[in-house]
Amino acid sequence: MLILVALWLFLFVFLKSYYEETKTRDIKNAAQEITENFGTPGFEQRLEDIAYANNMCIEITDKNGMSLYHYEMMGGNCLIHSDHGARLFKWRGELLDDKNGEFYFVSKEEKLRSKMIVYGKLIGTRQNIQAYVFLNCSLEPIESTTNIIRRQFYFIALILLALAFIITLFISKKISSPIVKITKSAGQLAKGDYNVHFEGGDYAEAQQLAEVL
Repeated sequence: MLILVALWLFLFVFLKSYYEETKTRDIKNAAQEITENFGTPGFEQRLEDIAYANNMCIEITDKNGMSLYHYEMMGGNCLIHSDHGARLFKWRGELLDDKNGEFYFVSKEEKLRSKMIVYGKLIGTRQNIQAYVFLNCSLEPIESTTNIIRRQFYFIALILLALAFIITLFISKKISSPIVKITKSAGQLAKGDYNVHFEGGDYAEAQQLAEVL
């Protein structure tokens, strides 16, 4: 029962927030990997692998806003590539203003019926800017998936409850059966039948009671 309650809480209360936290962690880890490997041999291939693995748009520009690397995995739905650089210009200013040189936000896009995660990070320092990194991925709608999982949960819960009821019924009958037999034999003994036999069954306590009687 506790397992069912835990599953219910996860599916109906925590699943969406867990999914968003996971995607957020993924995009931050991707940004960290890009920062650590920027300018190293094989960096471009690594960048492409990150974009494909996370279904993510990536834009890396130099300090003047010129594009160094460009990967678009979301078609025309990518926020960082959808307005000819106007957003990037604004976000570069935000990175310069932030003391940690990074920003992160979730944008709800009504046209796409989806939320989008955008993450920006400055590589280097304000005095020595190497590049700006911008990442964008979609928090894909998971309603259809969660609805399927929830229906499966109801089905599994009903089966488990039915099994629990059957097992409980079997165990209770197994426990009560020797007591019923002893009670019946005691009734016969009360009527003067001294040849009655008391059966205690498989349980030690019931067997001891039968032997005493």
